[in-house]
Amino acid sequence: MSRLLLTIVVALSVIALVPIVGGCSSEDRTLNGTSWRLSEWTLSSLDPADFTITAQFADGTVSGSSGVNLYSGPAKLGPGDAFSVGQVSATEMAGDEAAMRAESAYLTLLRAAESYKTADGKLTLFDGGGNESLIFEAAESQDASDAATGIAAVKDRHETELMAVPGVVGVGIGEQDGSEVIVVFVEKKDAATESRIPKTLEGYSLRVEVTGPITAQ
Repeated sequence: MSRLLLTIVVALSVIALVPIVGGCSSEDRTLNGTSWRLSEWTLSSLDPADFTITAQFADGTVSGSSGVNLYSGPAKLGPGDAFSVGQVSATEMAGDEAAMRAESAYLTLLRAAESYKTADGKLTLFDGGGNESLIFEAAESQDASDAATGIAAVKDRHETELMAVPGVVGVGIGEQDGSEVIVVFVEKKDAATESRIPKTLEGYSLRVEVTGPITAQ
């Protein structure tokens, strides 16, 4: 009888754990494939609406525009609402004083974030003390009928920053798996160069292609 009771207790314990484990796995994937634009933050002296600061999550990374430059870095979500961003790489464009201050502050707050919440079309990041630090609104998706115009506009907006990355020799538009992508051409395969190129821009994927040296004809 005691052996039967022990078996029942163990079985009930395993059943009780299954939904808990499944819940964490689902939570970890909630940001993958989403795009956001910064709308509020804890800096009262600067209005984020004055700058283009975005965040796109894809394949374990966060990337976008930090106001002046493009940035990219590893992002870890979970367990639960845990959030962390690793070492961030960025292009090296210069901007006006206010934009550079906003960029520096944003990247600092992003690296300091330790938890997150999504609700009502907003993404909120919290610092280690549980205080709100960055609040994003969901970026509007491109309409399928003007996708070509949309990706061309995105390429044009960010071409200067991408070309500023050492080793990048060109930027264009290509196709991958039936979808249009922004293609970044590099002189040679180089991990340092590729780490500075974001995975996505305003909802569009980027693909890196090696061309070798390009010389004027």
